[in-house]
Amino acid sequence: MEGRELPEGWTCVQLNDAGNWGSGGTPSRKNSRYYENGTIPWLVIGDLNDGEVKEFSTSITEEGLANSSAKLIPSDSLLVAMYGSIGKLGITTFPCTTNQAIAFCIPNDELISLRYLFHALANAKPELIAKGQGGAQQNISQGILKEHLIPLAPLNEQRRIAAKLDSTITAVEACRQRLDGVAAILKRFRQAVLSAATTGELTREWRQESGYDYDDWSSARVDEIATDIFDGPFGSNLKSDDYTADGYRVVRLENLLPLRFLEEKRTYVSHDKFSSLSRHVLYENDILFSSFIDEEVRTCLLPESLSGRSINKADCFCVRVDRRLCRPEFIVAALSCRSTYELLASQIHGATRPRINLKQLKAFTLRVPPLEVQDNIVQRLQELFALADHLEVKLNSSLKIIERLSPALLAKAFLGELVPQDPNDETASELLAKLKAQKSNTAHESPRRRAEQPTRRQTMNISDKDSVKAAILSLKTDRFSFEELRGQAGGDYESLKGILFELLDEQSPVVRQVFDKEVKAIKLERIRL
Repeated sequence: MEGRELPEGWTCVQLNDAGNWGSGGTPSRKNSRYYENGTIPWLVIGDLNDGEVKEFSTSITEEGLANSSAKLIPSDSLLVAMYGSIGKLGITTFPCTTNQAIAFCIPNDELISLRYLFHALANAKPELIAKGQGGAQQNISQGILKEHLIPLAPLNEQRRIAAKLDSTITAVEACRQRLDGVAAILKRFRQAVLSAATTGELTREWRQESGYDYDDWSSARVDEIATDIFDGPFGSNLKSDDYTADGYRVVRLENLLPLRFLEEKRTYVSHDKFSSLSRHVLYENDILFSSFIDEEVRTCLLPESLSGRSINKADCFCVRVDRRLCRPEFIVAALSCRSTYELLASQIHGATRPRINLKQLKAFTLRVPPLEVQDNIVQRLQELFALADHLEVKLNSSLKIIERLSPALLAKAFLGELVPQDPNDETASELLAKLKAQKSNTAHESPRRRAEQPTRRQTMNISDKDSVKAAILSLKTDRFSFEELRGQAGGDYESLKGILFELLDEQSPVVRQVFDKEVKAIKLERIRL
């Protein structure tokens, strides 16, 4: 925000001024009564979705709520992640609680629109991340969050900005989902082509014209069509300490994608280390195969640029095809098929990192056509995959544009350039000054003066905790709603809400929040000392 020129009628406010802030807590996991058969939604950062939160994974009980620092948060509150995923957002659509990693804000709707505040925080996310502290998991405190400045537009303009952002970002997201659907279609297309290629369907008409029959295809184990199959060096033979800034390449699992070698991931060893591992030197068109079988098979050919200048690491198998029998391009295609994955997946071992061993790969059986048929299949594969690659380049270009659209829209909105300004709108600075004056006037008004003016009870501001405590103690029932307290204590909505949150945070509170299961709403309960 610093140094940024604001549009006419705008001002800057700290987030602390935007509403009532708080954070949650975690009931002890050691006490099952705090969670079993819980009816109160308890959100964690994983439940936040940068939109309206409509689902949750965990609930707590009223006993868990009463014995922790968790607080009940009403619907239409803003949630902000403070740990790890700094700035991840959510808007509550039901009363809930959260853990301590999430801050919440109940907006002062006389000053700021909830949807405007939501978009303002989305726009500020890079700045909040930059304020992160700590080691592996960066975090921000509630204090840092509340001190952060955001641009504040006139209230009517806020509503116009929020409405425009809601509609345009929804359209952008719909476009992104359609493009994601195209990516899935391309993936299915490639698999369909591979299946047709390795079952003979892709070249059926050509084979009939050329006199080849599918019966001409033979079954062969991988080790029967290879001159060599080997794994990378294990254990102390190649350690991370051996890696250097440059030199000879080490091919690792991170380089292997389905039918594509990822060049960007680079690891090197020295000439001496490379020479000592000559048994593992790789050459052009060697088939590289990941031993880890998760959702798909990752196998590809070694690029020409690394031929004779690279070695494989452990769990990165190498299959060197006998070119008198097979084309490496055909074999790598056959190993990439979904049918190959399904057969290998049934043989995997290891729960956390499912994998096959070299013996299993050697024994895997493929259907292998004559060389001339392989050549024809490879040619057709290359043509169809080139078409898919061309479409994928365009797709990725479009996705990059989409990724930039939402940040650009947010930046434009908070520069005052997204919607037209109305000179008749009350300026943000005027509104802020008026609200502060109202609060200041009430703070200086004597309790006796307030007592003498019962007709102003619903509009005056509350500044005295003791008077609110007295109102709580004078209520006829121990359990009551916020509106019932307001009817007893008087005061404007925002001031009473602020004091209530202060009372809830006291070490020996006179009131606590409870969740009314029948009406599914937050209520208050007097604590008798």
